[in-house]
Amino acid sequence: MLWWLVSVALAVPALPRVVPEASGLVVSQAQPGVMWTHNDSGGKPELFAIAPSGHLLARVKVRGAQAKDWESISAGPDGTLFVADMGNNLNLRKDLTLYQVREPTVGVDESVDVLRSWTIVYPEQKAFPDRADMNYDTEAIFYDAGNVYLLTKHRSDVDTTLYRVPLDAEGTVQAQKISTFQIGSTREGGEGRVTGADLHPSGRYLVVLCYHEILVFERPEAGDDWLSAPHGAVLFDTDEVKGAEGVAWDGWSVVIVTEGDRIHRVVDPFRISGDLYPRRGLKP
Repeated sequence: MLWWLVSVALAVPALPRVVPEASGLVVSQAQPGVMWTHNDSGGKPELFAIAPSGHLLARVKVRGAQAKDWESISAGPDGTLFVADMGNNLNLRKDLTLYQVREPTVGVDESVDVLRSWTIVYPEQKAFPDRADMNYDTEAIFYDAGNVYLLTKHRSDVDTTLYRVPLDAEGTVQAQKISTFQIGSTREGGEGRVTGADLHPSGRYLVVLCYHEILVFERPEAGDDWLSAPHGAVLFDTDEVKGAEGVAWDGWSVVIVTEGDRIHRVVDPFRISGDLYPRRGLKP
């Protein structure tokens, strides 16, 4: 796997003041020029529609949801969104919740109702917390083929664990472990903590965000181990991109929102300084 140190786009728009601590991001596939984000812990159960310029387009309440620690948002099937109230910094929570809502219509909806919700349990977690295994915090989700996938943010090592949550289940659901991947090995001294993920609308590429880089994975040839086919990483200057928390594909660009209230864009990560992936001649 190759990686490249780059700067993000020079224009760095600010997020609106109502989003002081963005923690998730998804680009609408139904409403051009709309991105959805939300606040981190301490925020209300609200979604914010923003333009790529950072301009606030809509503020929408999510009725029937709580917001203890919203950490990620993902596009779902049939015009829906998934929101993960699964922040778990201390690994104490037993009420980790995944919500599904209809995507609001900008300019029309001031609120939306929860369509479905699931309480998520990690079967490997034996104590709350287990001081030797502080690896049950999820800040990255994505949807594919009837499942929501979770990528954990570890505090006991520099790995991430990929879990599957089947949506045909009801109520309390045990997350199904698929694989682990060593994030920290991609950069000496790098901080191996996953804070976001997004599956490209084509279904071909998964982008995973850490504090110091994005990683791109290709759809596996068989099965759903999305961590089995890494192709490259784009490192960024952490003095410039501070507290990277949310990531989304926008065409073939990658958009990042930070706790520092900024929107960054990696333009065409496949061809930074030429072809980032010459080993396989990868083209989007």
